Amino acid sequence: MIFEQGVYVIEHDPERTRDFYAKKPDTLCDCSGCRNFRAAVSQISRELRTFLEQFGIDPAKPAEMSVLYAPAKDEVCYNGFYHLCGEIQEGREAYIQVGEKSFELDQRYIISMNEDEQAWFRVDCALLEPDFPQPAAQVEVFFNLPWVLEEENDYLYTPARERLIASPGEKLSAQLTEEECGRQRSMK
Repeated sequence: MIFEQGVYVIEHDPERTRDFYAKKPDTLCDCSGCRNFRAAVSQISRELRTFLEQFGIDPAKPAEMSVLYAPAKDEVCYNGFYHLCGEIQEGREAYIQVGEKSFELDQRYIISMNEDEQAWFRVDCALLEPDFPQPAAQVEVFFNLPWVLEEENDYLYTPARERLIASPGEKLSAQLTEEECGRQRSMK
């Protein structure tokens, strides 16, 4: 099949991709971000789900998923990637090199589902499973999900956490709660 959107033309095989995902186990870790992703992935937007599923991708089985930040106590911003059987025929990777070891996203190569959900493609595949069907490409995604776990959203930025991260060896401020102090000790 051919996918054409924006600057991209991608020849892909959704059946071979779908067959792989049907056998793929969950490879995420057990951190709170991954546990929340598992619990909330059914709440991704219809647009993002449709976008991924057209390639045969199971949204619940990313190759990698990371929390970037929490914009609110009940929300988390994720960035991750999936693999698809196919090749980028036109278009290029969205990353452009801006320094010796630094890159940024070229907005011309980003597909926006809506204000909070974006995707882009890469030729090089990170963490590609050895038995993934070839040729392979990578689709990266950026989106928000609600925080649905009963536990506190530990990705939420607070000035107290900033102090913990910036100076973990210094004496903790009296403004920190017992819970925050306990979490800092467990991080060491």
